[in-house]
Amino acid sequence: SPVPRDRSVHLLGREGGSWESDGIVGFYRVVVGNSGFEIVESILYLQWLADATEDSAPRIVLSEPVSGIGSDEPLSIGTPVFEVDGGAAIVLEATDPHTLAASTFRIIPGKPGEYTVFRVD
Repeated sequence: SPVPRDRSVHLLGREGGSWESDGIVGFYRVVVGNSGFEIVESILYLQWLADATEDSAPRIVLSEPVSGIGSDEPLSIGTPVFEVDGGAAIVLEATDPHTLAASTFRIIPGKPGEYTVFRVD
């Protein structure tokens, strides 16, 4: 799924970690799309990018929305942080915009299309 291009959606991206699959080496990007004013709702995308080469800039191999963060209710997602000790992990806080209840999540990305989400609080 492509990242939304709606002008009312504010995008925030962070890059880090590394992956290798089928002879391709690359890195991860996590993109948070926020929309709304008083009640901010977010969507989270995980992207696998191939490293730059002499002939080309980094390219997106796969981009998909992350499932497993919270329930079906909308959440407001804070700035993701990459941790790379012993492998890549993405840590983020998500807040229910109606109740203001906060939860912390850890995403462990793998090869393109593979990731695991853990709630850590």
